[in-house]
Amino acid sequence: MFDRRQNNRVAAERGLAMLTALALLVVFSMLGTAYVRYMALENERAVRQMRTSQVRHAARAGLRVALAEIEAALNHDLRPVPDAFELKLPVFTADRKVDRGFRRNDRRRLVARVTIIEESTRFNLNHVSPVILEQVLRVPREKARAIKESLPDGKHGADGDPLARPRAAWLVTLDDLESRGFMTAAELDKVDKGMITFSTVADHQRPRAHFNVNTAPEKSISIALGVDRAVARKVVEVRPFENMRQLSAAAGKQPAEFNLPAQAICFEPRSFRVTCEASYANTIEGADAYDAVYGGAEAVAVIDKTGRDLAVVEWHETAGRPAENQQSPLLQGRTQDKRNR
Repeated sequence: MFDRRQNNRVAAERGLAMLTALALLVVFSMLGTAYVRYMALENERAVRQMRTSQVRHAARAGLRVALAEIEAALNHDLRPVPDAFELKLPVFTADRKVDRGFRRNDRRRLVARVTIIEESTRFNLNHVSPVILEQVLRVPREKARAIKESLPDGKHGADGDPLARPRAAWLVTLDDLESRGFMTAAELDKVDKGMITFSTVADHQRPRAHFNVNTAPEKSISIALGVDRAVARKVVEVRPFENMRQLSAAAGKQPAEFNLPAQAICFEPRSFRVTCEASYANTIEGADAYDAVYGGAEAVAVIDKTGRDLAVVEWHETAGRPAENQQSPLLQGRTQDKRNR
């Protein structure tokens, strides 16, 4: 009897030990799976960060190449012109089988697309008259005057006392007009963004030659010179101009009668906006690129008074962002096959 009870207890203990072992095995398996998944996510994040960094540097490189080309043209007495080009940059990946541990990987594509446009065809809202502000922003004359007076070169208060209002500041973006209470978001949406800028002068205290009448569109010419569209069309047809006398003759009025101050007018490009869109993607022969990361950078450069050097007055970048389609074309094909089945 005693031996039978002893055997039953031993069997029960063995069963309990087996259940415990199986439970621990399941727990450790789950922990191992979670760890492997975590390491895979960490590796994926590291790869994404590396590609984002490569895209950022590619965008910067595209801007610097464009700015260098503009400066080279100036140094050779050439007139820079709007342009667009593409830079295909090599990608190197680790490979222990080759010398120095890296080789060029043609299945990775790093491209920087650069666009150069003239910025001096737009109105710098910091340095135009209330009449131009009224027409460009589509606001009443009183509000246009208030905007002008809020700037550092305008009156700070009704009696001219600079302490009568908060310290003035130059406009940096169109949103500043909303934050200062001059316009609403709905009113800003109606503004033609292609007509305005804030970055065509290197020195706000001495703004000169920042609006090019030889390349500005007809509508802008009409506003800048204070003439109707018929006269503006005639001005556009007979340009280019070389001096103020020729422009005055074409417009049929004296420079002092222009809406834009004569010192703001120039007859050749004086500033450029350079944008660069960079992308990094995997490629497969005969298929679209996939697993792409995009980023960009933008800068505005102003030609100084010597006509030889550039002053970069605006520079901003956008962080790398993944494309909507992150799946390999091979995996897409497998998924489609399963669906067809």
